[in-house]
Amino acid sequence: MKARKIPHTGANFIRTGRDLTSVTLETLLRWQEQLGELYYINMGPLPGFYATADLGMVDEILLKQRARFKKSSMYDGLSLMTGKGLVTNEGEHWKRQRRLAAPAFHMAHLQKVFSLMLEEIDTCMDQLEQRAGEVIHWEQVVIALTMNVVVKGLIGVTLAGDTERFAAASQLGLAHAMRLWKDPFFKYTQHISGAKKRFDTENAFLGELIDRFIQERRETGNEGKLDVMSMFMTAVDEETGEPMDDQQLRDEIMTMFLGGHETSSHTLSWGLLRLRKHPDVVDKIREEVDRVVGDAPLQFSHISQLKYTEMVLNEMMRLDAAVWTIARTCTETITFSNGLSFPANTQFMIPIYAIQRNPKYWPDPGEFRPERFADGLPKKDLKHSYMPFGAGPRICIGSRFAMLELSAILVSLLRRFDVEILSESATYEAAITLAPTSHIDIRVGPRAVTRSRVEAEEPELADVT
Repeated sequence: MKARKIPHTGANFIRTGRDLTSVTLETLLRWQEQLGELYYINMGPLPGFYATADLGMVDEILLKQRARFKKSSMYDGLSLMTGKGLVTNEGEHWKRQRRLAAPAFHMAHLQKVFSLMLEEIDTCMDQLEQRAGEVIHWEQVVIALTMNVVVKGLIGVTLAGDTERFAAASQLGLAHAMRLWKDPFFKYTQHISGAKKRFDTENAFLGELIDRFIQERRETGNEGKLDVMSMFMTAVDEETGEPMDDQQLRDEIMTMFLGGHETSSHTLSWGLLRLRKHPDVVDKIREEVDRVVGDAPLQFSHISQLKYTEMVLNEMMRLDAAVWTIARTCTETITFSNGLSFPANTQFMIPIYAIQRNPKYWPDPGEFRPERFADGLPKKDLKHSYMPFGAGPRICIGSRFAMLELSAILVSLLRRFDVEILSESATYEAAITLAPTSHIDIRVGPRAVTRSRVEAEEPELADVT
């Protein structure tokens, strides 16, 4: 097996585990620079794994030889929360669930759901207007907003008084799930520290909440409902003629809850920090929105016309990938087209964050340049150099929902307010998603009626002192 020639992270697995847990992103970039696009991560008493940013290998893992791979143990902790939802499920059961869920995310149905999204976004903007001039913790506002948008789109109602608890429980659970994979000792210390007990408590709360929503819908019925739950509950598998059972419904709703709000909120949290240094980008977004939308209410049909806004969102997701890694395990001996062979049960991590900052594919990768996407997404041999929603048949089923949500929130914020971004940076935790762990503070005020490009040279947008 040629794998013995592959560089590795060193014998000190304690340091490796510490770095991968505490300074994850910096470590991935350092390893990529020092070790290259394929290397072995030594985890000591736990099974080690290979990290590959080689786009050819990535293509074989996710597409060409995907039948020889399954989700890795990275997702074992997540499955404690989502059961056999689409993210963690495998095989024929996954295919069946994907077929049942797919119609809920077709554009024809999302057009109906868009009005539900806007109800929550408009409510949030009204609340921000009431707080004009105050220091606002944007990451808290946007995670509550994306949660309410997702919940409204999924089940047609909001969480009401459970929003903050749901957000905290979600973040705790996702962080716990990832730590089970990347910390060699957490499997044991979670019991001593009380982390396992806290996880079980919050996970039970999330499950009970989902069960309550399902039961209420069983009692009230789906007539006249536009939400995703109604689609799930009435969907029938075209091959088997069977609907989702309650356990499947629970797992899918939990998966959509967790995946739908975390990734979007984190993208917009980190994204606003990026805009702090780029008032010219804000002006271009506004110019586009003024031209396409004018003074009219934002409509579903407007979103596809906002090409520059889409470029900005793509660049936000490239630089600060909310889903920073995915992983697979080969189920049999695997030989790649580069000649490298690996035995069954070898784990491969695909470090999306590092790939999307690789200077081989992205000149000046640390720079924020939306124009990189002027010609669309990378294609052909470079298509996996950008994959914020994953790739292949298991690409995120909610990617269109997410792009609608991201566009609507960013446009609504910038067309209505002048936004001063007060924070220069924020700390993070690389859980299942890339979450800010310190405040990203902003201040909003009424948007000026007109702003010339000359005025934008010294903007109110950012405190650059």
